[in-house]
Amino acid sequence: MKKILYISAILVLMMSIVGCATTVSYTVDRPAELDLNGAKTIAILPIQAEANNSSSGEAYFLSWLFGRPYRTTNTERNEMANFFTENLTMSLLDSGYFTVIGASQVSGAISNGNKAPCDVYLTGYISDWSTGVDSEYRQNSDGETVLYQKRTASVTYVYQVIDSTTNGIVSQKSKKIEKNTGWVNSNSTLQSATSLLQGGTRDLVKDIMKQLQPYSVTQSVVLADAPEKNENFAACLDMAKRHLYDRAIEEFDNLYKTTGIIEACYNEALLKIVIGDYEQAVSLLNEVIASPNAGKLVKKANNAKNNALNEISYQKKLQRQLDARN
Repeated sequence: MKKILYISAILVLMMSIVGCATTVSYTVDRPAELDLNGAKTIAILPIQAEANNSSSGEAYFLSWLFGRPYRTTNTERNEMANFFTENLTMSLLDSGYFTVIGASQVSGAISNGNKAPCDVYLTGYISDWSTGVDSEYRQNSDGETVLYQKRTASVTYVYQVIDSTTNGIVSQKSKKIEKNTGWVNSNSTLQSATSLLQGGTRDLVKDIMKQLQPYSVTQSVVLADAPEKNENFAACLDMAKRHLYDRAIEEFDNLYKTTGIIEACYNEALLKIVIGDYEQAVSLLNEVIASPNAGKLVKKANNAKNNALNEISYQKKLQRQLDARN
């Protein structure tokens, strides 16, 4: 019993030590995944309910020509096409990064042999749709035999980003979304196929937004603890916790220069990453990697250095995209 208590005490102590790690979260901007040559205007043509090689090709073409969605006799499939179009359009309007041009203006210009009145436009269709309900009898918690049902639904979207100047395809992708309700007592209302697929479609819209325009991501770094108790080191960590990054950087720098504690240099580098000074962070991390006292910090410093170098590349690409819009 004493041995069990002893082991438990050690585990609690280890968890408390891990819990004391100083984690600093920060936000960085990322460039759009696609280079759109400084595009400022965009249009979303209605996402079609099925491909244009369907048996209803003429009806499809006329609907596209006048900027209206082509719809099938499948109500749910039509609803998902509308849902995708509306969510993507509203996301672009809300972001304000692009000026959104009406679909009818674009399709009308193209039909007359003119350049579309936007820099880029997005078009697409639902290439595959399926939904079904499985049923089986199961025992409930009361031991009664009850009919249970499970709805499964899937949709595959195909979408293209088109450069209106060249009419070239900048990007073409497809995404299949599959969901199911799980087994549900037949006395309960079974979730509809469209309701099942809306969450995945929203996630797809978020992914497309990242392809089209710059976006932000939240990252974090975990600062190193001092190799032994040090009040000045603890004070620096406290500054970092309170988001006093400039002061913490200055104090970590002083601590490293006066004591040679390599963890102070490492933490200074991580905080340089937090404030976006990536080149200085790389320089400091090189010092850590070269230090004979770094020990296990070398691997962490190499990972942090790679992250900083990646950020430098991201920021250069982002700046090129922003400059192209001026």
